[in-house]
Amino acid sequence: MKNVLNVFALRFLITRVDPKWLFCIMLFFSAALFAQGQIKVVGQEGPFPVIQFDTLQIVPQKMACSAPVSAHKVGLAAGASQSKAFCCIARFSLDPQNRYRCYLMGVQEQQEIWLFVQDHETQAILLEMEAARLEYIPGTMRSLTNAWIVDSDGDGLREIFVHTKLIDYEFPTELGSNISGDKMYVYRLIQGKLEFFDWPGNLSLGQLKENR
Repeated sequence: MKNVLNVFALRFLITRVDPKWLFCIMLFFSAALFAQGQIKVVGQEGPFPVIQFDTLQIVPQKMACSAPVSAHKVGLAAGASQSKAFCCIARFSLDPQNRYRCYLMGVQEQQEIWLFVQDHETQAILLEMEAARLEYIPGTMRSLTNAWIVDSDGDGLREIFVHTKLIDYEFPTELGSNISGDKMYVYRLIQGKLEFFDWPGNLSLGQLKENR
């Protein structure tokens, strides 16, 4: 079952959210295809609505907001993303104690969603990455990145699964081969750090999609 929006969430936004952030937060709802699954809005942290869910899929969605901000502006360190103008989308946690907090931000006027993970106690940024992106060059290539946030093993900690599918439309030549293929990996929270692993062989992409 998919239930991206509900009356409770909309009522919460209208009655509880600081008006100065309402436009940016409503943007999250206007991008309904970006997040699928059982989602509830349970609070607000600055310009970010705080959400709860079982499984969250992050897909590329073109963002547009009247007052884009930098990651640094909202308290997040900016490495590779420091030159980008963002629209704030949502905030959630990887752990039940709400220590490891995730912030989703969409690049202004681009089909590109970034995920920042911060240790709330130390303020350290544990991860800064493109969670979803669509890149297309007609006749040349198409690259699609999606991410899923889910507790796949039932230990109470959510993992970040990432899948990139690259289609190379050009035929292989003596100068270069066709580079079409899939890249699949996962980040797991282990002793306060996000560790990179290959996608587990016992979990198919289809199983993640079925959990949405």
